[in-house]
Amino acid sequence: MISIGSPWWDGALAALCVGVGLLFVVHVVLRVGDRMAQLAHAVISLAMAGMFWPGGDPVPAGAGVVIFAVLGSWFAAVRLRRGRSATGGATHLTIGSAAMTLMYLEHGHGGSDAAGGHAGHAGHGAVAQNVEPSNPALVALALLLTGYFAWHTWACIGLLNQRHAAAGTAAGGSGVLTRERLAVDAEPIAHIVMSALMAVMFLGIV
Repeated sequence: MISIGSPWWDGALAALCVGVGLLFVVHVVLRVGDRMAQLAHAVISLAMAGMFWPGGDPVPAGAGVVIFAVLGSWFAAVRLRRGRSATGGATHLTIGSAAMTLMYLEHGHGGSDAAGGHAGHAGHGAVAQNVEPSNPALVALALLLTGYFAWHTWACIGLLNQRHAAAGTAAGGSGVLTRERLAVDAEPIAHIVMSALMAVMFLGIV
């Protein structure tokens, strides 16, 4: 499991990930955006919820590796086939799926945490507990993934701010939050949350 040091906070982050995952599930049902991309985001969010769950990750490591290897291969093929015209953030989902595959691989190699009795996978601490921190390849990969997800978080925040500025200009400068604006903002906020959590998890290795 992934632990930030407190079962209460771990449970809160798991619940947050479940909420984000359900948002993407709703988008799949309502056919909002690219359905395959929305489904992939839902799977990633719910898998991360399992990793944060204080009782231990209910998803077997082997199943996680297979699921995300398939998802990553799918979106890599979409990106290569469609090029820049690929929709749904194919490149981001390829990287995200690869990151999740790495987490589950380390989960499978980590064994059991002797001190806590949990399966060994710790993100903000979890991956680091199961892998030799002196491994230069792992540290380099963790730095790259941390930087990527931190950049993606910042990019999503920038796009959200641009959207708010444009909406405010169109409304005559009104910055009042409306129910409609919150509904439109839900997805980019969800991307911000999940990318930030990914960055934190891989920062635990560095």
